[in-house]
Amino acid sequence: KGTAYAGSTTLTADLVLYAQWKYSGGSSGSGSGSSSTVTIIAEAGAHGKISPSGRVSVTKGDDITFTIGAEDGYVISDVLVDGKSVGPVSEYTFKNVTKSHTIEVVFAEDEESATGVMDPTVTGVADWLETEDHIQYLQGKSGGLFGPGDNMTRAEVAQMFYNLLLNKNVPVLVNFSDVPSDAWYATAVNALASMGILKGTGGDKFEPLRTITRAEFTTIAMRFAKLDTSGVNIFTDVPSDAWYYDYIVGSVKYGWINGYGDGTFRPENLITRAEVTIITNRMLGRSADKDYVNENLLSLNRFSDVSTSNYAYYDIMEATNDHEHVKDGGVEYWTDLNK
Repeated sequence: KGTAYAGSTTLTADLVLYAQWKYSGGSSGSGSGSSSTVTIIAEAGAHGKISPSGRVSVTKGDDITFTIGAEDGYVISDVLVDGKSVGPVSEYTFKNVTKSHTIEVVFAEDEESATGVMDPTVTGVADWLETEDHIQYLQGKSGGLFGPGDNMTRAEVAQMFYNLLLNKNVPVLVNFSDVPSDAWYATAVNALASMGILKGTGGDKFEPLRTITRAEFTTIAMRFAKLDTSGVNIFTDVPSDAWYYDYIVGSVKYGWINGYGDGTFRPENLITRAEVTIITNRMLGRSADKDYVNENLLSLNRFSDVSTSNYAYYDIMEATNDHEHVKDGGVEYWTDLNK
């Protein structure tokens, strides 16, 4: 109130002024960048890194890949994209980006050790599978790839375990109507089914090309071992009345699986090739000699999609390279490669 002056005009009453703004391009101040870019916020927890990190501007319609690595002694526990888990992947690509996203990485202490995994002669695995000779039991894919984040089919799991069988002379007592006799996986599926390791899915079917869940794979793996259910259920999402309960509890006791950093096992999630490799190595009592691997890179089977920062890198080297070894104090030392 009072008197106000505007130029030579004297105002003797209250005055209300109105203003309007028009957006003219450039940064809006909202953190989303210009109209042609969006922002992805990338954050890594303690004991690891993600690259690029922070507030990352991406041109709309472009792809962008984030690479993740854990410090020594730690592993990638989980990766959350827009708050949803995509598993412990070592890289993640946003394709055709049109809106803002978040990506967050959680790391956990690596609990794998020679003393933490029970000897296969104790679990019973050594009675069925090759544990003395460290053969190559997994192959890469076309184009020099391994596909660590790819899911595995029931047929691929059958072939992997068949490769490891000590006695492949198995009388075939079981056949499935959806497993052609000339299929690349027929011998493996029929042999393991005849041994009681694999089960059909009903109606004389096996569904060889269906991808397999974490619970299904753990159950198959545990059929090679003595089913000791005296362990403790450490997972919040494995109910006591679940069909897979005993198998998962047994595998925890044997040191084969640790689950995720949030205390879950995620039994219905599809298992990845990297996860299968880690569990199978633990079953067999195998663990790569990191120093030997690092010093002989040019002689090893390696894959363009498995970087040294991949949480399963050394496990994949162990499974895909036939090698001689000795053990001292429960620690594996490589002595030579078999080519």
